[in-house]
Amino acid sequence: MRKIIHEKYPTVQVVATSGRYDMNTFNLAVEENIPLITLTPWKSIHPNLVSIPLKTDIHVSYGILTTKFPGSKVDNFLISLSKILKL
Repeated sequence: MRKIIHEKYPTVQVVATSGRYDMNTFNLAVEENIPLITLTPWKSIHPNLVSIPLKTDIHVSYGILTTKFPGSKVDNFLISLSKILKL
C-alpha cells in the first residue's frame, strides 16, 4: 500500500508508526486528523474514528496468535481447524 501511495500520489505524506498500534496511535490520529490504514477488525477501536472499507487487490497474511504452551483446549481447536481447512 505504501508503495502504491508513493508512486501514484506523491503529494501524500505517509507518516510511519512504530509498527505497533496502541491507543496512543489512535488518539494521535484523532488529535492531528491523520487517516490510518488499518485492518477491518479494528473498525470500532476508537469512538472518534470511523472505518471506510477499501477495495484493493492487496492481501494481508494472517495467522493465529497463542501462548508458547497453549494447553489442550487450544491444541484441540488447532487440530479441528486444520482438519476443516485441510492443512
